Amino acid sequence: MAIMDAALRDRVGLLCDQISRFPTLQGIIADAGALTELTGLLTMLADPHEPDQARVGALLDAIDQACSKTGLVGLTSRTKGLEAGLSLPGGLAADPGLAGWTCPLERCGRVVIRQEADGTPTCAARQNTPMRPYLSPLR
Repeated sequence: MAIMDAALRDRVGLLCDQISRFPTLQGIIADAGALTELTGLLTMLADPHEPDQARVGALLDAIDQACSKTGLVGLTSRTKGLEAGLSLPGGLAADPGLAGWTCPLERCGRVVIRQEADGTPTCAARQNTPMRPYLSPLR
């Protein structure tokens, strides 16, 4: 079983994060004309079999293209932020215990840290299943 490459997992994670945090985004994507693509992508990701990477990439591209026509640019890409010179601050550390959550499907690179969440975040691809807790290792 081949595991999705890191870049594709990152794109899926970004989209999943946005949909989970902003449920109205599904309607915006639908209004942009990419509901079929979004539905197909989420169905493919939730399937227990590893998805076809080329198809996942094509669906993400179609969603991005449709949304960019409405002014919503880079929905599945961090490229815009990287081009602007943005980076994460160094020296981040966490206390032992719950640090945050990761994708329960292991199909994307989405991470939600404890400080970002009011409760357990959910996975959009698996119809709002709680994300998997991640514990900080003991120092």
